[in-house]
Amino acid sequence: MADCTKCGAKVSGSEVCISAELSGDEYTECWYLCGKCHVYSVESFTEQFAGDEKSRVEGPIPKEEGDRKVALAKQCDTPREKKCDCPAHKKYFEGMS
Repeated sequence: MADCTKCGAKVSGSEVCISAELSGDEYTECWYLCGKCHVYSVESFTEQFAGDEKSRVEGPIPKEEGDRKVALAKQCDTPREKKCDCPAHKKYFEGMS
């Protein structure tokens, strides 16, 4: 559950979460769509190989932009699989390593 970054409404259930392991660090992004104001908030988690876990919430993200990222993540059958090397994972996390 997350709070909408625009209106503050509680948003239960993410649209999708996608994870990757890049250079020993683990990344997860979970996308939440607010039913009231129709913008996305994204909760990001980073667990560094030699460090602590960090989290942050970003947004509001326009629906059109969020829809593209969510659709890309959903192209993978196992988006939470951090070692997946499918085309969707590669494109989603492109430039992050």
